[in-house]
Amino acid sequence: NLVGGGYDSIRKIDSRYEIGPGLGYHIFNTNGMVLNGEFGANYQVRNFSNQAPDEKFFFRFAEDFTWKISDKLSFDEKAEVFARMETWGEYRLRYESNLRYLLLKNLTLNLTLVDLYDTSPAKDVSKNDLQIRSSVGITF
Repeated sequence: NLVGGGYDSIRKIDSRYEIGPGLGYHIFNTNGMVLNGEFGANYQVRNFSNQAPDEKFFFRFAEDFTWKISDKLSFDEKAEVFARMETWGEYRLRYESNLRYLLLKNLTLNLTLVDLYDTSPAKDVSKNDLQIRSSVGITF
């Protein structure tokens, strides 16, 4: 299942929530590499700050990949495509990748790339949102 919620003041979304079932499959798991695939459905509601809310159903296609490059360095990524059930020309894409370097037993230095694309964003908001982040992660 996929369950999510939140808000995004930059993309003018006051609140949003989504839920949907899915089926996944482990494509391979060898030599420190894992690849998974998923297919499902998704129901989403977005309440915008500058226009009427929308409520949509999507097909969801996703994959995630993890690679333990060395004892201290790892890479993971996830790509999701949300194709609208009623209108195939309307879709959302989400891609995220992380490069993590282990500093201490439970402390990592992270570099993250996130790309969000939406064919029907809020009024006066770009369809594409590219983000690059650096962070320190704590595992407990």
